[in-house]
Amino acid sequence: MHGVVHLPHTKNGRARDVPLTPLAREALRRWVTGKPMRGRIFTMQPGSVTRAFIRARRRARQRYEGMCWHSAAYFRDLRFHDLRHEGTSQIATVFEIHEQAKVNGNVDTRMLLRYFHPHGRELAQKLARSPLGRRQQDQLRRAREEAAPLPLAA
Repeated sequence: MHGVVHLPHTKNGRARDVPLTPLAREALRRWVTGKPMRGRIFTMQPGSVTRAFIRARRRARQRYEGMCWHSAAYFRDLRFHDLRHEGTSQIATVFEIHEQAKVNGNVDTRMLLRYFHPHGRELAQKLARSPLGRRQQDQLRRAREEAAPLPLAA
């Protein structure tokens, strides 16, 4: 297993390779252990996935209500597709938009922008860590050092 899953049949009709996070890779490794390495990994039908998600959402809501109180809508309007939104938001900090479009299977990056909601602070940190940001920070540091008064002799 190389950390990539090949999807030969997708909604947009284009096959693609999807990189896996370390946790996803480990979960998949455990799932396929002892199973044939050819063919489908999961044999569930799309409707079964939706029903399983609804049951998991119901159990999560019950556990949450047992731990604390929150608004009545909590977990009620969560949809399976919301997981795609969350996953896309998580990897938005990792990949460039054109790479993320490939991972998500978006033909057009405009569609991807529905999922991408970066915080200004995250963008500022990314800019500061970029080659441009580091170069400018070095310039500022040198300028401060040159302008600093000489220490007084003792």
